[in-house]
Amino acid sequence: VPGVAETVKGIATLAWRAASWDIDVENGEHIPNDNYFNPMSMGIRTSEHLSYNGWRSLEAHKDVGSIYTIMISIKDPEDYEGGEFFLHNSMFESTNVKLDKFS
Repeated sequence: VPGVAETVKGIATLAWRAASWDIDVENGEHIPNDNYFNPMSMGIRTSEHLSYNGWRSLEAHKDVGSIYTIMISIKDPEDYEGGEFFLHNSMFESTNVKLDKFS
């Protein structure tokens, strides 16, 4: 599908800017942050379509080797059980997110 890669990179860039990963505050000044790569300067390593027909779940895992991971839900969350995305904030704390359709 034409334009999908640029759309996905654009979504990643919106999140990158919303999280202020494009700046680094040092001595009260905003300077470019080289610790977080601009998604628009990167390629897409892999793309996956996950379907759970006949499967109980995708076991908990880390996206090793990925700098950014983007999930887009194409089903309404009321149509299925599970499917949460876990963000580990620290060793002892995580945030669980169940995506809205097309978010």
